[in-house]
Amino acid sequence: MKRKNYTGTQLAFLKRVYLSMTVEDLTAAFNNEFREKKTVSAIRSALKNHKITCGREPGARLYKNNRLRIFTPEQAEFVRRNYSGRSGEELTALFNETFGENKTLQQIRTFVHNRGIVSGRTGHFEKGNTPHNKGIKGWDSGGRSKETRFKPGQRGSKWVPVGSHRITKDGIVQEKVKDSKQAGKNWKSVHEVLWEKHNGPVPKGHIVIFKDGDSSYAGIRIDNLECISRAENMRRNSIHNLPEDLVDVIRIRGVLNRHINKRSDNEKQDRRPERSSVLHHRSVAR
Repeated sequence: MKRKNYTGTQLAFLKRVYLSMTVEDLTAAFNNEFREKKTVSAIRSALKNHKITCGREPGARLYKNNRLRIFTPEQAEFVRRNYSGRSGEELTALFNETFGENKTLQQIRTFVHNRGIVSGRTGHFEKGNTPHNKGIKGWDSGGRSKETRFKPGQRGSKWVPVGSHRITKDGIVQEKVKDSKQAGKNWKSVHEVLWEKHNGPVPKGHIVIFKDGDSSYAGIRIDNLECISRAENMRRNSIHNLPEDLVDVIRIRGVLNRHINKRSDNEKQDRRPERSSVLHHRSVAR
């Protein structure tokens, strides 16, 4: 695309006026001065193609109405000169006191971050510095907090010693075999403990089951336990191994569910044409 030419007078105008205006305001001033209809994009391209700059330092750009963006060049230089060795809070207080401003800590932090200004502080205690809490043992929040604090060696109300038993929601009796921070690994099924005591560790992919299905204390007997693979356990729990009467009930329930689902699908299909015909009649009426 052929670059649109600008006269020497127009380029001189852009160089002179761009020093104190935004590109938007510069476009309006240019069109008013030369009775043109340039767009902001066209003026921005002209500035770039002819290497015309605003002359302002990075970060000291203008908003509309020629207002500086938060910090003046003098303030920016003050921040650069005084940030070294100071915290953000100290710099903010010093800045506001010097210029009579009310800048927030976040505004100062954003300014120094965007311009890569660093304080030189590492965040570590330098050699020879004394922590503010040196010599202070513990922390007292006041009130009645002392009454509810754990005493040295005291445990929570739900803690139980190793060897304790509990019954899960599935009716399995478990025993606490250790007292570690991983609560889920502290408990083990009593019937597995009994099996491993007589036969060694349960092989990977296997489980210990009750032959008669009784998982209560009465069923926890070595002669009532059996170690089988998980695949074998699934086969034993299939429908073919259930009582005949129960198998018939399960099959009848499956047939009923299929009929119900089929009828629901048919009703949905029957309603669709009705809706489409109504929409058709409405469109015809229009």
